[in-house]
Amino acid sequence: MLAGTAGNFWFDGQRFERLDTSPRRPYEEAKGSSFSAAFTDNGVSVSYGQETAWFGLLRRGGWGIEGGLLQRIQVVRGSLDLYGKLVSRTYPYFPFPPHRDTREDISLEIFLLHRPVASAAVIMRKWVFDGIPSRDAAVELRARLEYAPNSKRAVVTVTGLAGPFQEGVDLSPFLH
Repeated sequence: MLAGTAGNFWFDGQRFERLDTSPRRPYEEAKGSSFSAAFTDNGVSVSYGQETAWFGLLRRGGWGIEGGLLQRIQVVRGSLDLYGKLVSRTYPYFPFPPHRDTREDISLEIFLLHRPVASAAVIMRKWVFDGIPSRDAAVELRARLEYAPNSKRAVVTVTGLAGPFQEGVDLSPFLH
């Protein structure tokens, strides 16, 4: 496991030091956006863009991951955490003419974790949304967690997709 520190920004295999001195923000300021969560205290951003193809004629391919903690709700003896991660895959392309659209695969992954006090977190549920049409659409995606303590039921809502998504998760077997 890697130890995390503020300024976890990596680009093409190098740590991007300039952001280490930037003021960090609490995760609440991301307002459920996985893209914005990357720039908070509980976020991460990693990218690699040096992939080539066709003997170097096609360039600037690679991948990127941005995400972090979206929401935390305190429960008896622990917390429920909602994490989001945007994963992008850019295919190598011929860099002329400049400023043209490139072929990308973008997906959103949402994780619901239960973090008992003084122990490791357990992933309760994972959702994957493939086929995000563009980076602009990915920036608009938001996830929210609601929890009803009486029924021990969590509801995860994701907005910004082609259609609405909302799913309930029964946590009563895990939260006794």
